[in-house]
Amino acid sequence: MRLAIESDGDLLAALGEVCTLHMDDGIAAVKLTGIAIKVRYRGVGGELADIAVQELVRCSGELAAARGASGVIVVAWVDPPNAPSQRMLDRNGFRWRSRIAEDIEDWILDTVPARDRS
Repeated sequence: MRLAIESDGDLLAALGEVCTLHMDDGIAAVKLTGIAIKVRYRGVGGELADIAVQELVRCSGELAAARGASGVIVVAWVDPPNAPSQRMLDRNGFRWRSRIAEDIEDWILDTVPARDRS
């Protein structure tokens, strides 16, 4: 599922994508596969990044509900030197879980309800 966010008439101010990784016992694991914020919107407190991650979490719930899940766990992988992404995830309820490779940290948003668009 892909997402484009408009800001001040700039349709592609932010982009994001999520995909289902796994489903077990009615809980879907969904990976936040990417968020991209235009350079001119970076370094100003993360407002647009927060909107993007919140919308992607909402989309994750929709994606999980469409697959029959009752809940969803959202995971994100971050390059360890990427402090802005780490702050964005932390602000939005994600927690650092582990370092799974030299250049990848695993962040998780614990189970949230899966919801359809209604």
